[in-house]
Amino acid sequence: MKAPIAAFLLSLTLSLTLNSNQIIVSSTTIPLDTAKPAQLPPTYTPPDETTLSKIKATRSRRIAEQRERVRAKIASGEFADKYHKISEEQLTGLVTKAYEEDPELERKEHQWIRRGNLKNALNDPRRRQNNRELWGSWGVSRDPYAVPTGMADTSADWEKWAQGYRHVGDFIDCSGMFYNGEGSHDDGDGDGGNCERWAAWCAYVDPYYAGGEYDEYFGDSPAGSLDCHKPDSSWLLLGCYAQEHYQWYEQISKHLWAIDDYEYVVALAGLAYMTDEACQGPYYDSNNYEVYFAPMPLEGGRVMMGAYSDASCIYPHESTDSTYDDFFEGDGIDLGSKDQGQDDATIATLEEWWYDAQEYTMELFNEVYASYLYCTSCMDYPTYQDGYFIGDDGTDDDDLINQCWKFYSHDSFNLP
Repeated sequence: MKAPIAAFLLSLTLSLTLNSNQIIVSSTTIPLDTAKPAQLPPTYTPPDETTLSKIKATRSRRIAEQRERVRAKIASGEFADKYHKISEEQLTGLVTKAYEEDPELERKEHQWIRRGNLKNALNDPRRRQNNRELWGSWGVSRDPYAVPTGMADTSADWEKWAQGYRHVGDFIDCSGMFYNGEGSHDDGDGDGGNCERWAAWCAYVDPYYAGGEYDEYFGDSPAGSLDCHKPDSSWLLLGCYAQEHYQWYEQISKHLWAIDDYEYVVALAGLAYMTDEACQGPYYDSNNYEVYFAPMPLEGGRVMMGAYSDASCIYPHESTDSTYDDFFEGDGIDLGSKDQGQDDATIATLEEWWYDAQEYTMELFNEVYASYLYCTSCMDYPTYQDGYFIGDDGTDDDDLINQCWKFYSHDSFNLP
């Protein structure tokens, strides 16, 4: 009976998480005369970050819908006698002429060349003698005439900045389907005979990545959009994976925040609080009931320290009023070997964050990790190692960490 229970928990958690991410945004388009300076009314108020985010999301959705309509018409054969694929020679001529007339590709009619990164694609010695390669993103094949399937080519060499991921929920597995007695990528201690907790995550790639690296998604006027969590996204699914539960949260904490960032302190406090034990106990409550504790997957990709009645921490305890807080004995704040040197006021603030995060609902911990339920770049920028920049400022290309690779190398397995 254990395997069906695990499958049910996985199905429930993932379906609720995915449904909660569907956001409908409405907007009104106001045409502007770009030939004249914009005259703002006296009552004009710049949009706040939430409104600006909705505007960008709406724009991305409209572009994606238009692209899909065109592709559907092409696939239907409606324009079979009206279009043809241009040759490599013709494309080279168009690109060369555009750069001669407009070296910075500032004109509107040349944006398709900049967005498709065609100059680099044409000059890339690795590409095959095949017109499909002309549409590659930094050496990656992409055919604009193809009807999308929603799935990425797993054999392709996708550029690192074109990769994204998101957390889709946690689950419990009692079948040992991931370890199978062979251990994990980092020699984890799962033995296949116990019930293990896992985080489910999915990886995506942007087939329209144009080579802009960080600015492609985070610049002042980003051309791309990190929206792989949306049903109408143009991002393609690369695969979904099971990540050892503790490792999922730990790997994010290691590389994304500074040592005195609120997020870093709360993340480490939560990890120290729940520990990497699969199931803790037995403890005995005031009624002498035997109680066990472990991370409990919740709706919406959240987690809490739940009370269980069995030594595998599968069945929620229905008779106890005790919580993990009644038994937890912490060792105090510990931000690693380099957490010394702060002044007294800073230490007091860090300690407040630390102890506030250590309670059984794990509310603050869930808030810190909530953004990873949405599309996130695989590239950690800037990159930290245990609270400190790698290199001078964590932004040199050689210092950047691909978070998706980190997941793979630490107890991550293909979901069946």
